[in-house]
Amino acid sequence: MPKSNVVVPSLGRAGLQLSRRSIVAAGAILMMAGSAATSEALAFAKPKPPRFHGRGDGSDYIRPRESNDHTGPDCVGCNCFLLGTQLLTPAGELPIEHLKIGDRVVTLDGETRKVRWIARIAFDRECGASWSTEVQPVRVSKDALSSGRPSRDLYLSRWHMLFLNGVLMPVSNVINGRTIAPVSPATDRLEYYHVELDQHEVLLADSAPCESLLASAESRQQFDNYDEYVALYGGATALPMTPCAPIVSFNGGRSELNSRLRSALAPEFDIRRPLDIVRDDLDARALLSRAA
Repeated sequence: MPKSNVVVPSLGRAGLQLSRRSIVAAGAILMMAGSAATSEALAFAKPKPPRFHGRGDGSDYIRPRESNDHTGPDCVGCNCFLLGTQLLTPAGELPIEHLKIGDRVVTLDGETRKVRWIARIAFDRECGASWSTEVQPVRVSKDALSSGRPSRDLYLSRWHMLFLNGVLMPVSNVINGRTIAPVSPATDRLEYYHVELDQHEVLLADSAPCESLLASAESRQQFDNYDEYVALYGGATALPMTPCAPIVSFNGGRSELNSRLRSALAPEFDIRRPLDIVRDDLDARALLSRAA
C-alpha cells in the first residue's frame, strides 16, 4: 500500500456551508428518484460500473479484483488517462502517449516501476453529436486536491481512481461541478491511455495520485490494442492483480443519499465514512478557494 498521501483540508469554516449543500444534494437525489420511489429505484438512480458488489450495508462498497469489460461507446468500465496526461518518470514528466514498454515510471512512494504495457482506446462521434456521459472526461482542475496537485488540469475517464486519504475511489464519485467536473471537448475523437506495471500502483499524473491499470483478462480486453498484448505475452491466464489500497465507491443512489445525510449531520454528529470525508474535503477546498 502507498505510504504517503494527499492531505486535504478538514471541514473547518466551510462545515456549515457544506452541511447545507449536502441537504440540498439529498433533496435533489430524492426528487430524481420520484415521490413514489422505492429503495430499489433509489439503488439504481445513478449509473454504476458492472461487476461491483456491495458490502451489504447499502452504502460504500469495495470493488473486487476483477475489472470491467469494455462494452462499446457507452462503456462504464473504462478507467484511463486522456491523451496528453503527463506521468512522472525518472527523467521528469512525459506525456503518457510517449511512454514505451520498458520505460520506468515513478510511484507515489518514490519507487520506480517498469512499464509492462501501454493500453489504448479511442472513441469517435459524429459531427454535432454529444459525447456520452460515460465517455466524456472528468477535469480535475489545477490544485483541486491540494496545492500543486494536480499541477495543471488533469483529465480522466469517469471510473479512473484517485488515491486520497488512504483509499482509492473513482473520480466520478467526487465530482463537485466546480473544481472536479465532466467536460465535453470540441474534438470528435477522444483518446485514452493506461499503463500496466507488474503490480497495481499509485502513479503521479500531472502530480496527482492516480492508479495504474488494475489488470485482469477482462480489463485488458476492453482496449483497442489488446491484440498487441496477446502478441507480447501470449494471452492472459494469470490471476487478476490485487488492488494496492482499499477501493470505495457509491453503490447507487441510495448509498449516495445516505452519504449526503451523514455529511449534513457532520458538524454536530460525525459518522461519515472515508468517501464522504474525501468528497466533503474536496468540496471545502473548492469553496474556500473560490472565497479567497
